[in-house]
Amino acid sequence: MKIFKYLFIFTIFLTTALIADHNNACPAKPECGCPPCGCADLKTPTISAYNFPARVDVCGSYDFFVKGTYIYWQPYEEQMLIGYFEDVTNNDREFLYMDFQHKSGFKVGAGYNFSYDDWTAYLEYTRFHATNTTSISALPPWSDEFNWHWGAPGADFFPSRERLKIDLDMLDLEFSRWEYRGKCLIFNPFFGLKGGWLDQSFRQQIDTTNGLSTAQSDSRFIGLRTGLYSDWKLCYGFSFFGKNALSLVCQKMYNIKSSFPNGSTQTYTRVMSTSQYNVTPIVELIIGAKWQSYFYKNNYHFDVSAGYELQYFWDQNYMWQNLTSENDNSGSLNFQGLNISANFDF
Repeated sequence: MKIFKYLFIFTIFLTTALIADHNNACPAKPECGCPPCGCADLKTPTISAYNFPARVDVCGSYDFFVKGTYIYWQPYEEQMLIGYFEDVTNNDREFLYMDFQHKSGFKVGAGYNFSYDDWTAYLEYTRFHATNTTSISALPPWSDEFNWHWGAPGADFFPSRERLKIDLDMLDLEFSRWEYRGKCLIFNPFFGLKGGWLDQSFRQQIDTTNGLSTAQSDSRFIGLRTGLYSDWKLCYGFSFFGKNALSLVCQKMYNIKSSFPNGSTQTYTRVMSTSQYNVTPIVELIIGAKWQSYFYKNNYHFDVSAGYELQYFWDQNYMWQNLTSENDNSGSLNFQGLNISANFDF
């Protein structure tokens, strides 16, 4: 009987403890509704196995955005030597290279924000067509002669005018995900494709009758691209941003040809090259400042930015390589200058 008595008391004690523990348990949290819109309203995640999304999230949106960019770039290409002034007596020389000026261009793009894991797709077109000129009117007082690099007209004929035309048309496709790496730091790693066309032509006219040198090369390219966009948030919608990217593209160089005069004989040498294929690295860098804001009850988002941009293309001056018929470095090409952008999310 004592055993049943003790067992009965133990059962009552255990049941009481379980009921007390159940009553002290935290009440179930209500399910979250529609997440608030706008960066300032986002809640800090407590438990997460991945980085919290940080993309623009407007209310009642179509999840599309468009972007326009004004670029004011200065191109620069290596191995664009025009020739050199020389003092034969004192063996002094001064080299003259192509003069490169800033020119205007633009970019236009459109993107879509996916609901799946907050991924973003973005396609951008870049157009930059620039014509750069250099001229020589006469020899400086200290110089005895000028040695032409593009051809040999046979004497120091002046004036001369050189023109280099560079046409860049480029497409960039990105897949990315904006994510928080801190309370005020956002990263956007991306990968995708880069492709386009890069055509160049050079023309040198020495006075009106004694020399016309021409050269050109065309190319098209496509390849893989990856990089990282970062955004350091300040206050009142202002932030600093940076972007770097690396592309490895397969590039076909074609229509490589040049023509230049041979001394005073009024004859010309014409050189042509077969098409060439290369794997070309392309490096991109942008750094600047941005302002952004939601408006109209968070149904739209707008941002503007301004920064410095650099794009560097390895080994692009096949006009020079075709002229010299040597296996020297063909000369890289870069574009650098101002980048002003406006972005609209709806």
